[in-house]
Amino acid sequence: MSLKINVQLNSKAIWINGKKEYLRSGAVQYWRIKRIEWEDRVKKAEEGGLNCIETYIPWFFHEPEEGYFDFNGRTLPERDLINFIKLINEHELYLIARVGPFINAELRYGGYPRWLFKNYPEVISKKADGEPSFWADVGIPAPSQLHPQYLKLVRRWYENVIPILVENSIQKGGPIILFQPDNEPNLVFTYGLDESLYDHYIIGDEKSEGLWHKWLVETYGNLEKINERYGSKYNKISEIKPPRTQLEGIHGLRRTLDWLRFKQWFVFTYLQTLANWAKELGLQLPYMINEPINRLWIFRCGEYATFSKFMKEKNEVCFPAGHCYFFYGKEQDLTGIPITISRIEMVKSNSLDGPNFLIETGSWYDLPHGNLSVYNWDIMLRTLIACGLDGFNIYMYAGGYNAKGDGRVGKSYDWSAPIRADGSLHDSYWIVKRINDFIHSWKEEILSTKKVADVQIAIFSELPLLGKFCHDSLHINFGGKEFIDDKVFSQVHNNLVELVKVLTALNINFEFTYLNDPNKPPDQVKYLIVPNPWIIPSEGFKFIKKVLENGGKVLFYPTIPIMNTDFEKNDTITELLRVKVSKIIPEAGRKADDIKYRCVSSRKVDEAPVDGKIYIYEPHDEAEILCNYEGEVCVFKQKCLNGEVIVSGIFPIYLAIDTQNLFKEIFLEHFEIERNCYDISENLLVIQRGRSEPILLSVSNLLGISKGTKLKIKTNDGIITFPKKSMLEMQPKSSRLLWLNMNLKHSFLKYCTSELIPINNERTEFLAYGDQGTIGEIAFAKKIKIMINGKEEELTKIDNLWIATYEHFKEPKRISLIP
Repeated sequence: MSLKINVQLNSKAIWINGKKEYLRSGAVQYWRIKRIEWEDRVKKAEEGGLNCIETYIPWFFHEPEEGYFDFNGRTLPERDLINFIKLINEHELYLIARVGPFINAELRYGGYPRWLFKNYPEVISKKADGEPSFWADVGIPAPSQLHPQYLKLVRRWYENVIPILVENSIQKGGPIILFQPDNEPNLVFTYGLDESLYDHYIIGDEKSEGLWHKWLVETYGNLEKINERYGSKYNKISEIKPPRTQLEGIHGLRRTLDWLRFKQWFVFTYLQTLANWAKELGLQLPYMINEPINRLWIFRCGEYATFSKFMKEKNEVCFPAGHCYFFYGKEQDLTGIPITISRIEMVKSNSLDGPNFLIETGSWYDLPHGNLSVYNWDIMLRTLIACGLDGFNIYMYAGGYNAKGDGRVGKSYDWSAPIRADGSLHDSYWIVKRINDFIHSWKEEILSTKKVADVQIAIFSELPLLGKFCHDSLHINFGGKEFIDDKVFSQVHNNLVELVKVLTALNINFEFTYLNDPNKPPDQVKYLIVPNPWIIPSEGFKFIKKVLENGGKVLFYPTIPIMNTDFEKNDTITELLRVKVSKIIPEAGRKADDIKYRCVSSRKVDEAPVDGKIYIYEPHDEAEILCNYEGEVCVFKQKCLNGEVIVSGIFPIYLAIDTQNLFKEIFLEHFEIERNCYDISENLLVIQRGRSEPILLSVSNLLGISKGTKLKIKTNDGIITFPKKSMLEMQPKSSRLLWLNMNLKHSFLKYCTSELIPINNERTEFLAYGDQGTIGEIAFAKKIKIMINGKEEELTKIDNLWIATYEHFKEPKRISLIP
């Protein structure tokens, strides 16, 4: 590989030697593959279209006995890390190094050496009950990661492994462009209220302060202010103990949230410590963190806003990465694909200046009913790309084998990897190769576009903390009435899954915006959905007001925010709306003769079943009533500042056709969301990147309805409906990436209903992919000579476009453009 100058993060992209790069990476774990087979796997990865390899560098593998390191294969050929890196370089591929110390990787100790916990049991963290902390249901001990002895041992690991990365970094002519300290950092899957960090150096005792107390003082000031915050009368800071169970009331909620916030600070401080060690040892590369506080949100992903805010304040050159597997959504249909979309959208919601990158994507291993169909790769990868994915790592790309006793899932570590553990090629190899070829051919065009979202969903960092770990009841005093709202935190958090399913079924393309640390200014938000349990951050009130002042539209559900995340009253929204809450109707089915479901009525739907509580409002006289329950208002709309607000006292859910029609009415007719792309039959899912030149679409048949249709796409020049001459047909569970408004050498491509991959540098010849037996159509702004499989095709002029049609076969059509 020729010498590269540097690696930079800028403009939400990774730049290598001054050029934007789209990393097409795959996990090839040298330590799970025989040394003599490395060349075969790397060569197949290169031939499969990858430009990058990723691997964990396991601590346990290279320091099998304390103090004895092997990186050149003297004790075992597979430990020859140095020559593996050289092999990657010889094939002119990039390399992402993930050095731990914790890597997970479904290893018996998550990558930690066996001797660590045997020789140094004091590094194991303590639970609230004093017992050793461990990953529940898995059993891996959880170290207290800022414990001095633990840090000493990890520092020694870094002092041995980081110099190898330095010597093989891209600045020195090697292949390494990124590194990752630790993995899925969440206190080894013990993040929560009472599972870890009840260690003396953290919680102290009545005579001595710990890290917890220092954090409290740095965050809130002196003892007087902390006592005021907790409604307490402590005499010394050291007397303040972290909660060991859920605490009730506002003061209890504050204490619980603070303990959870401290734990996030603890994790991020640990990560920064590892990254700083790497810098001290000479490594001058950006780093990524895979799913910080992993599995926190209902989508089983990490926490991005708090992480981004912390790292920005520390001026760290890093970015969060995510992972996305079939495991999370299962089948990539209208049940599974909303989860896939949500996971990449959560990654995109961060405000750091790195690419929208998935460090792990694939089928994954932990499927309760065996491997899912290979077609899921087609749909998942194309959907992710259209949503804004700007780099990925297929995990696993090459399968392998665990040494006896090392793995916690047996010997084989394969699970639908494109290259199987025995070196043979899985069907997924060819699917990923076609995606790689497409990205390689159109890299600059793809990276020049961003997803076009129809609506933003406002979220905030405290929501999963409240929904998962806090006492789930809130005392409300609103409009002169008092309520106890039970389970409101968990219901709002959990309902996010139902919300994204409803939106996806309506082909309303969404993104997430953190109210704690918005990744876009309010003047760029036209439609904002705000799920809230009476609470949002203080910054959120200001952000929402700015959206309304700029003429935007906001939909609150199921409540209206009346306090911030410190449970301090905020009347910003209620004073604008002048609304009261009349009552809260409890969820049906909780007692005899209270039959599930309750039904609400709108202008178009007489009886729509809904789930969860129903909030009844007394809106202002100027409000427009949209929906009622037994004659009482549960959804209304009114003008507010320069915009409009809808308050919905019902939870969105994909429950029945009447429910879907109800939310179609609310979102499309009353909220008036303007969809940027959709198909006129409402059977396909269409996602759009770019508004002018070029535009990239993913089109997927999730419902399995094989019916001809046309697409409507909003561009900067107006709405285009196509195809003009034929109908777009897609086989069940298929997906394509389609280009519109593309400048080519001899022509201007207006659209094509085939997935096009250039086969020459001039981009005058293409392979055109589509479902066998369906019609493909290609349209140009001016007349051009076109050859399809060597035969000149006659063009038809329709709406000032020159159009050719052809039939898709099993093998792709070859299209040649001649001036």
